[in-house]
Formats: sequence, C-alpha cells, structure tokens
Amino acid sequence: MEQESKNTFIVKLVPIDFDESPSNYCSIAPIGSLDVMYKNEDFDVRAYLPLNKKIVIKPSERATIRTGYFFQVSPGYKVYIKPITEMNTEHKIILLNNDVITGEKSTNEVTLVLINFGDDPFTIRLGDVVARAVIRRI
Repeated sequence: MEQESKNTFIVKLVPIDFDESPSNYCSIAPIGSLDVMYKNEDFDVRAYLPLNKKIVIKPSERATIRTGYFFQVSPGYKVYIKPITEMNTEHKIILLNNDVITGEKSTNEVTLVLINFGDDPFTIRLGDVVARAVIRRI
C-alpha cells in the first residue's frame, strides 16, 4: 500500500451554501467547518436543521433529513452511509437510502430518508446522529 503525504485528505466535509441566513442555524461539530477532514476513520452523520426546529417522524411516515454537507473524497476512496444500529433496533427507524455512496465527483448535499416502522413518534433535532459514514479504499 502506498504511503500518503501529509497534505492529502481522504474525506472533507463541505458546507452547502444555503439560501437561509446562517444565523438561523447553529454549529455543532462537525457542522459548520470547512476544514473538517477524516483520514482512515469513520464518522457520525448529523442532522442539520434550523435552530429550535425538530422533525417528528410519526409511525409509518418518512422524512428527508438534511446534513448540510457534501463530501469531497480523495481519489481511490468512497464513503458509504450506513444506518445507526440503535435507531433500527430500539426505535425501528430505517434508513431507506441505505448504502448511499459518495465519491470524488459528488457535489450534492448528502440527504437521508428515514422511515418510522415503530409504534411511537421519533424526533430528530439539530446535531442528532442519524447515520454513520464509513470510509473505504476502492
């Protein structure tokens, strides 16, 4: 396996340029930074919502969750978006677009579609972990 230089990156989170005022949103790591980079480690994907807003997914309903980012990925790598086990087993929340794959040419915001197969409403707030990004060499 070839050695990578200190200046190379594997995954860089790039904030989407929203029409809304940035003051309507709040920064929760890793949200809000141009320089968040991940090298050979997986990371949490968090919900990006306006301050004091929440999404309530009622039983048998689905919702699209924004992340506020697209991922820049180094050549030779892919990022797979995977569900959170606890959301599946404890709350019966399923990630519909499981195995979302982002590559080096991806420029679209990573959005996730969740469906509630449970009996109770499920609430998502700003910064809640809604998926896991898994980095793999291809």
